[in-house]
Amino acid sequence: MKKIILLLILPLLLVGCAHNVWQNKEEEKIKELAVGEEEEGTMNDAEFCPPRVTRPEPTLVKRFEDGSPDIEMVVNGYRVIAPDGHQDLAQHTLEVLPSCHDAIAEHMGYCHPWQETIVHYGRFELSRAKADDGVVYIGRPEVSLSRLDDPNIWQEFPTLCGGQSTLAHESVHTFQPADLPAWLKEGWADYFSKIIVGGSTYECGEMSLCIRPPNLSGRPHPAECPNPIQYWDLSDPDWGVRPDPNEKRDEGEQSNKDRYYKTGTCFWQSIRDTYGTDVLRTIFRLMHIEQQYDLPVFPFSAETNDLLMRSYFVPVTGPDVWDLVAPYGIIPTE
Repeated sequence: MKKIILLLILPLLLVGCAHNVWQNKEEEKIKELAVGEEEEGTMNDAEFCPPRVTRPEPTLVKRFEDGSPDIEMVVNGYRVIAPDGHQDLAQHTLEVLPSCHDAIAEHMGYCHPWQETIVHYGRFELSRAKADDGVVYIGRPEVSLSRLDDPNIWQEFPTLCGGQSTLAHESVHTFQPADLPAWLKEGWADYFSKIIVGGSTYECGEMSLCIRPPNLSGRPHPAECPNPIQYWDLSDPDWGVRPDPNEKRDEGEQSNKDRYYKTGTCFWQSIRDTYGTDVLRTIFRLMHIEQQYDLPVFPFSAETNDLLMRSYFVPVTGPDVWDLVAPYGIIPTE
């Protein structure tokens, strides 16, 4: 009888041991990711900051073909391309890029993952900006390019990235893995560019948010939000195409794209406010070294978000994070 009982209990003990081994390995992995964060500026770990020559080269594509020649400036691995006649713009950008990238690396816990930093300005009648394969492209009308030649437009350090939110936003994208939901990538890029660089305040409530611009006048903001923005359901399976640029909206009404950007920003703000910058950095590092290839940019879905949370957030924060992100439409599927 004792032998039978022992045989019945033994598999349970083995399963429990196996679970403990797996759990211990997961905990050790998280601890390893967090090690050295007090000396983040040194970035000595080759896994998070490999030698520049070993990193992949960005792929530069000629996106602005208006027939005019370009000028190019290169300093210490930073390259800026701009239309001829806009040398001042290129110079201003070169001056702010190093500290801009240092700040992004400090927040995300790893160096710029590309061999070279490239920012390409060009003439474009409708303002456009994009980061693709390690390169930042910023298209502006001629009048806007000329405005960026003015040194007074560029704010001095300690303001990051010269105070240029578009440059900051697109630069963040060059640090991010390609295969992550758009709301996650855009939300953090906006958090860095609008809040850290731009000084805006996001008041994230239960169902909506209010964006307060920097208070330069010193006068208090009105107590009631003048333009509350309803959260976008970040698991909405119907999202998957960009909004129609000709879509007509009522005054003050946000497009779905605007809403998912801003909802994603509140997601990241909630994580940072609740768990702190060290935990945030650990999550970014985990995304960087253990990239998933089944987390599509579009369309959004509950299944994708469930995998995202279980891969990168729950192992670091614990399961309580589900309650924190539920207002944004992110709930476990099991």
